Amino acid sequence: MRCLVIGSTGLVGKAVYNAFREEGMETYGTFLKQSEGNFLRADIRDRKSLEDAFAKSRPDVAVLTAALTWVDYCEKNRQEAWEINVEGMRNVADICKKYGSAIVFMSSDYVFDGANGPYRESDATNPVNFYGKTKLEGESIVRTIEKHLIIRTTVVFDYGEPKNFVSRLIEQNSKGIAVRAPNDQYGNPTLASNLAEAILELVLKQKTGIYNVAGQSWLTRYDFSMLLAKKLGLDDSLITGVTTEELGQEAARPKKGGLIVEKAQKEIKTRLLDVNEAIDIFSGRMREGRI
Repeated sequence: MRCLVIGSTGLVGKAVYNAFREEGMETYGTFLKQSEGNFLRADIRDRKSLEDAFAKSRPDVAVLTAALTWVDYCEKNRQEAWEINVEGMRNVADICKKYGSAIVFMSSDYVFDGANGPYRESDATNPVNFYGKTKLEGESIVRTIEKHLIIRTTVVFDYGEPKNFVSRLIEQNSKGIAVRAPNDQYGNPTLASNLAEAILELVLKQKTGIYNVAGQSWLTRYDFSMLLAKKLGLDDSLITGVTTEELGQEAARPKKGGLIVEKAQKEIKTRLLDVNEAIDIFSGRMREGRI
């Protein structure tokens, strides 16, 4: 099986690329720089570059992890967010159809409004911010491909990537910077490598449709932050729990978000980790300085 990971330098993309390679698959990745080896230059907004990447890799399955995920930035820069998350998705979908490739699309619990979470795959969607709307539209586009797999996940973190919640918390804490964490926004902390292992198994089993793939534990960002402080030896006096309204974020957030992962856990052998297990693995990687 040949795989193309579109956006292989990001947190999830890197984990997926590594998992597929370790399985022995012929795996290619895309990024925005010049092609080198199994890494091919491609921008999902540039159809020609995508065509070239598909022509070189001839993937049986394409995993789309490339996206604009900065929620507040998406709210303020809607055209750019739409071009990347929706029109970029449309480009990938069209080329997958041309090559007969299956597709895996990374979505989010932000397709829900957060009124009654955590959510099952079958629950009604109702995004409250523009990022969530782009992800929901992406899901609609990907369903036009016969062999499609939609992965909804949330609060992804891992060692070695500075753009996730945990890495930013550690960096700020080490500098003595106070952090305000929402005590009313719920989610499932998800270790990227565990997410990638589950995606790999779903692909190997040729599963299609929507799957929630996330950590087993459901807790607030504040509680997650305090648990990280305890287990990683951070200064918890620098962490304050506040309401979403007090944070004044640009984009609205689904408060009781998060995901129920029973469907995936029944159909795959990969065990989705609870938050303590995930932090322990993260801590070990941090000590060793490796991903």
